[in-house]
Amino acid sequence: MLGPNQQKSTKPTPADDATATLTVKDRFTAWQKKAVSRYWRFAISAGCTAVAASAVAMNLGIVQLWERQVQSFFFELRGPVEAPNNIVILTIDEASLSQGEYYKDDPERFADLAPIEAWPWRREAYARVISKLMDAGAKSVALDVLFSRESSYGPEDDDALVQVLKQYGDRIVLAANYSKVIEDYGVTESFDLPHEVFRGYGTHLGAINFYIEPNEQIHRLGQQFLADLPNAIQNSEETPADASAVIPDEAFDEPLLSFAQATLEAARIPYPEDPRENIFFFGPTGTFEQVPVWTVLDDDPWRTQLDSGQFFKDKMVIIGTTAPIQRDFHEAPFSHLYGPQRQMAGVEVLATTIATLEHDLSPDPLIKHSALNGFVVVVLGIGAAGLIDRSQRSSRRALLAGGALVAWAGISYAAFVFGRTVLITGTPLVAIASIGLLDFGITFTSERFKRKRLRTTLARYVTSPLVQEIISQQDDFQDMLDENRADLIGKLLRDRYHILEVIGAG
Repeated sequence: MLGPNQQKSTKPTPADDATATLTVKDRFTAWQKKAVSRYWRFAISAGCTAVAASAVAMNLGIVQLWERQVQSFFFELRGPVEAPNNIVILTIDEASLSQGEYYKDDPERFADLAPIEAWPWRREAYARVISKLMDAGAKSVALDVLFSRESSYGPEDDDALVQVLKQYGDRIVLAANYSKVIEDYGVTESFDLPHEVFRGYGTHLGAINFYIEPNEQIHRLGQQFLADLPNAIQNSEETPADASAVIPDEAFDEPLLSFAQATLEAARIPYPEDPRENIFFFGPTGTFEQVPVWTVLDDDPWRTQLDSGQFFKDKMVIIGTTAPIQRDFHEAPFSHLYGPQRQMAGVEVLATTIATLEHDLSPDPLIKHSALNGFVVVVLGIGAAGLIDRSQRSSRRALLAGGALVAWAGISYAAFVFGRTVLITGTPLVAIASIGLLDFGITFTSERFKRKRLRTTLARYVTSPLVQEIISQQDDFQDMLDENRADLIGKLLRDRYHILEVIGAG
């Protein structure tokens, strides 16, 4: 007790010192350390997501590469499907190119093959083929052959084709090709159009150009190429807003459409007027029916194999080369499914685009704006990161990352194959995979450092029975006990006792 004249001491005791108040800086530092230890994985995941979303928003070439590769994989995973039977490819193949030898050996017997005696073939050959096909009831004939110059066989040869165009011009499609040549003095852009002698008969004009995507394959319809031509003259009265029809030459009275559009118009088959972007590939090369040209010219196979032309009734016929010597082959989905040489002939690509437009099968993007696709990547990346971050076990986080990958790939595949809808896929998959790999790598490295520090600490006290008990329960630390025993075996105690074996410690 204190007397009446005594006062309570205010001197701080040691207990008072131990409970000193933390400063604001100390509290912030403690919170910062706690936040870093808890959310560092999520922060790294958010960083990966931000990089991926930015790449998508800027529509970088690497993003286009990933997306096109995924689409090719989806086609190949789906496998071939049956192609429409109303499209026939009349092939300028090796067999047709070699028929001239038969004519040379026996001109009287093989007189029908005279127009294809040597390459380039006479225009008369195409005229005969068109006449026979039209008389047999073909809906249209489209030629994937450029007639931009006069025939080397003389004006009479050109006139043979002109006479056929006068009779069937509105059901014939002639090819046009846009070329861009880069030379030392600049860039030359031009259209290779049919020669003026073939103009003015209502013949349709079809461009055979396609974009080559970053994965070096063809994926987009030809009308997409025409819509983006820098110097194209837009025909706003006759074409939709996508500007897929242009007039490259005022002397030609027909608007320039894609080859697929022109063929369908020549066959009087309606097709979607709204812009379509991607080609629907039915399968690898050889998916569409192919018939060698020479069998149409030669009366014997024409009667026996082609039923006097009834085979072509009500069909669209495309004439084009499939001979390797012509080198008209392109990378496309399915090109590498059966080996590196299985590229698709240009005429087969054209047939595929015609079928795509006719049946409105184009797989089009659900979201066409890069910024919105970038936002989708943000949502997917942050969602996957949040899901992964909820677990503290590295093995479970790896499974969650793999599950997120499989889930989005499955959703995208189902949308692409069954709904013909293209979702942003490649970049989100890369982002999620990067999140999972970085999480696994950092966690694995962190665990290795922790184990190394623990090993160093235990090594200092390895002679302690308690430490040896701890070590004995860790399989990867057993060598420390072996090293300790090895150090003891052979020692002499007080120059009298020789240690032969360590039985135990305690």
